[in-house]
Amino acid sequence: MIERILLNLLSSAIKVTGSGGKIEATVYDQNDRIAISVKDNEIGVPEEKLESIFHRFVQVDSTLSRRAGGLGIGSFISKVLSRAA
Repeated sequence: MIERILLNLLSSAIKVTGSGGKIEATVYDQNDRIAISVKDNEIGVPEEKLESIFHRFVQVDSTLSRRAGGLGIGSFISKVLSRAA
């Protein structure tokens, strides 16, 4: 499950990061749990959208002219799997 979570989060970051961009993934050991942080150096997620991106079919940019494709379920699946782990 951890692998699927990390792959979903990285996939989302790759979709929105340009060719000269940088993605950083960090896994923290917190005794009986782990924390995963994925950052990129692109525009990021506006603070008011941070909670909603973990809902099913929600995308930060839902316009037809957006740079990245996708259904808006990767972050949702990661959240569901993290609760099951």
